[in-house]
Amino acid sequence: MDFDLDQEQLLLVDLATQVLKDTATASAIATNGNGDGDGWDATLWRRATEAGLLSVSLPIGTGGAGRSGTEACIVARAAGRSLFPLPLMNAMATAGTLSQLNDSRIVSLVSAVAEGRATVACALGNGGPDPDATPLRFSESSTSLTGEVAFIPALGLDQVLVVGADGKGQRRMVLLNPRLPGIQTSVIHTTSGISNWRLNLRDVAIDEADILDADVTVDLLDSLWTHLLVFSAAEMCGIAEVALRMTASHAGEREQFGRAIGSFQAVATRAADSYIDLQAMTWTMWRAASLLGTVHDRRAAERARFWACEGGHRVLSSAQHIHGGIGVDMDYPLHRYFLRFKQLEFTLGGANRHLADLGRMIASSTSVWVA
Repeated sequence: MDFDLDQEQLLLVDLATQVLKDTATASAIATNGNGDGDGWDATLWRRATEAGLLSVSLPIGTGGAGRSGTEACIVARAAGRSLFPLPLMNAMATAGTLSQLNDSRIVSLVSAVAEGRATVACALGNGGPDPDATPLRFSESSTSLTGEVAFIPALGLDQVLVVGADGKGQRRMVLLNPRLPGIQTSVIHTTSGISNWRLNLRDVAIDEADILDADVTVDLLDSLWTHLLVFSAAEMCGIAEVALRMTASHAGEREQFGRAIGSFQAVATRAADSYIDLQAMTWTMWRAASLLGTVHDRRAAERARFWACEGGHRVLSSAQHIHGGIGVDMDYPLHRYFLRFKQLEFTLGGANRHLADLGRMIASSTSVWVA
């Protein structure tokens, strides 16, 4: 299969690279990191939305460009290369999933997201990475929510969170305003330097219009999870690519015993293995991107995400090893790529989870939501 990019896609690569450049610096990450505010850089977000990066794969009727998952992954890979510190891909996946609903209020919300006037993010509760989080549950009357949602990527603009909640034996998707009365927010400091957030809800009243029908929830959750897997795999490919380039440059310049360390067989072999891992990550990701929206997309997404976690772990570990002590020096940029990769790797579950999910799908010949 030919995954070569066409001329328009190559122009998008250049645009995304130009717009998102210089966000991997220590100062840029500190601006959006562990401060006392909400960690939201409005200027940086406006730069991305005005360039149309967020809306590239959103439907034309919502103000988007109506392009495919491949274009979205081009942006995601560029975000990984630049360590873009705001949840661009989470917002793109969430808005794209919501746009599948034939609802005028949802269309207005997605249009506001495309124009940069609002943002959306998903936090899937007990489908996420925090095993100690209390899942959200409806009251008996289904009019209020109680529980905890952790690892929300950011709080900014007029944000709407898409969360899952259980009640009366059903899983429902809820459009949640994180600033509703009764919601307590707290910051989660992460090793990557990018703050996440936790919401604690206690009998928080929810408008019935913000609770999506149960009959569409399963399909929407599956679609949302699939898009998150593919977009995160693309972002991890971008990170691994930069780490490998840095490693090759270092191995060609660093000398031991009067020779560049890259000329030693052990170093060259490990770098070559990293290159093979990166190729496996990249091509399974493009394959998954090309299948988004088809009946085979979930299985391809799990495969791409597995390779992103498994192969990326080896690429980033080899990069640290070949760099030696400089790799963990806080003044050298490699550690920022390593830490961001690790956060992305475990946010949606590591390689073993996705391999197990893929095995279950193959065994059952189905592609249902696995919480």
